[in-house]
Amino acid sequence: MQKIKKLILVLLGISAGAIILVGAAYSAGWSMVAKNMQAQIDAIWDDLPHHPEVFIQGEKPVVSGFPAPPKFSFSGMIVGRLDIGNGANPDVAIEIPQLDVVGFPLTGLTMYIEAPKGLVISERQSGNGLVINYALMNFTLPYHTPKNARYAEIKKWQELDDPFIIDKLFVVSQDVSVDGHGILGLDEDLQPDLRIESRVKGMDQLFDRLAQNTKIEKKGLDIAKKFLKMIIKTDEQSGEEYFETGFYIQSNGLFIGPMRIGQIPPVIWQGTPSKKEDLTRKVLPPE
Repeated sequence: MQKIKKLILVLLGISAGAIILVGAAYSAGWSMVAKNMQAQIDAIWDDLPHHPEVFIQGEKPVVSGFPAPPKFSFSGMIVGRLDIGNGANPDVAIEIPQLDVVGFPLTGLTMYIEAPKGLVISERQSGNGLVINYALMNFTLPYHTPKNARYAEIKKWQELDDPFIIDKLFVVSQDVSVDGHGILGLDEDLQPDLRIESRVKGMDQLFDRLAQNTKIEKKGLDIAKKFLKMIIKTDEQSGEEYFETGFYIQSNGLFIGPMRIGQIPPVIWQGTPSKKEDLTRKVLPPE
């Protein structure tokens, strides 16, 4: 009996020691990750004076949350000029009541970005914009990540075909909700390659509300409603109507399905080779 008690005490001691070691290792790992996350945030804030085209109004986020996964929040406004091509550079403002980022930014793990109070994206001169009531994105980090933002390192990562996996993207804007998933990587020219397949609900309610707006042409709205009826489906469980479409960024173009709706400026990485003009002499054909 005495031996059994000693064995139990030994096992309890080993278990307690193991728990303490695991706790200490987790605490040290959490602190290291949080420190690196804060360093990245500090670097962004320190670099802002070098980018006068972008203005951030709001307190610098601070990483916290132990013992839960690291978390930081931002509340404020981001203002900047957006190059959408054809000489158009609208002054865009993004109002952010609350943006939460949660997770360990380590390879193969999932992170969460949530705007529980929504966002307002507007063009400052006209005041026109988009009201987002709620947004959530869960994404899994690649197993391989570039060591820096230089061209050669980014090129190596692109060739591995190891993109960010967007496990869930859920956005609510008044009557409309978008529920999707997809990937984000780079194409052969090291430009953003985004592919999201989504299910969209609430377009019929949106059209009904738009019909009450006297500034919208009724003929165009009727055409859009007829097209919607051609592609609409019904959820067997909820009875809700929806349609499926894709959101893409390819070759610096923004697409909804096959329709191009705009473009984004090209990304120029550090050390990108310059495209040299071919100055070799060409032999003219005989007259």
